[in-house]
Amino acid sequence: DPRAGDGGTLAIDAERASHWLAQGAQPTESALRLLEKAGVPVPEVAAKRGRGYLARLAARQATA
Repeated sequence: DPRAGDGGTLAIDAERASHWLAQGAQPTESALRLLEKAGVPVPEVAAKRGRGYLARLAARQATA
């Protein structure tokens, strides 16, 4: 709950998130941004990803 008043911290278990992504879980755009900020490697699954993700991916690849 982002309004819980605990400072707004979010704890992501990167190991479990990676496990579920490897099993085929498809995060929404919002969840994907949170996983990227947490440094979780996200495989390329485009089912629930919108144009925003694809634009960020293209920009990242262009600078690499």
